Amino acid sequence: MELIVERVLRNRIGLEKGAVQAPVLKIVVVSEAGVELQCVVRGSSSKPSVEWQTCEGTSLNSEEPLVSETRGRYDTTLLITVTETKTNCFRCVVKQEDIYHSIDTNIIVSEKLFEKKCSHSTVVLVGVAGFVIGVLNLVLYLMIKKLRSQRQNGNQRENRDDSVKVNEMEMGHMNSDQNIGNGSTDTKNMRNGTVKTEEETEEETEKETEELLSSDSSGSASDPGAKRRKKSHF
Repeated sequence: MELIVERVLRNRIGLEKGAVQAPVLKIVVVSEAGVELQCVVRGSSSKPSVEWQTCEGTSLNSEEPLVSETRGRYDTTLLITVTETKTNCFRCVVKQEDIYHSIDTNIIVSEKLFEKKCSHSTVVLVGVAGFVIGVLNLVLYLMIKKLRSQRQNGNQRENRDDSVKVNEMEMGHMNSDQNIGNGSTDTKNMRNGTVKTEEETEEETEKETEELLSSDSSGSASDPGAKRRKKSHF
């Protein structure tokens, strides 16, 4: 009888030369997207396949592994960002199929990290909302200040216009009063001129009469008939 047994993948450390040691896991960063985990495999004699799974065995999509070689030995790093699950248990599985070697390491992520992520998102949202509200309040304050300034400037211009109108009206009244006063003065001067003309006329008449009388007196003395002519004249 002949029995053929297929070799299965299992932990063959100490049984197979070059079997890689268990991977090293750690939490890299906590962000809004989730918790980023890192799996590092060091000193492998051949390029191993590295995969992230849940502890229940479900494969997870991850980034392409980063592989570096040093003196025929390979170091492999694989990153993944996980979100909260029922168990929050995750596993990094390493396989060397050429020697049928497989090994894995589990990591459990605390629920507080996912809560921190949520609280961080809330804080960020609250901060953004507060910033937006602050900006809106500042814009509103500047608009109100500008409107008040424009209103004050408008009131000042109206006051200046009213003052100018009042001054113009007062100047108009003053000019009218002055014109009336000048008219009164001109009338008075005209009256004075009329009185003066009448007085001068009377004075001139009196002078003419005196001259006439004096001429008659002198004429009567030299001419006897002058008296008769004078008498007949009057």
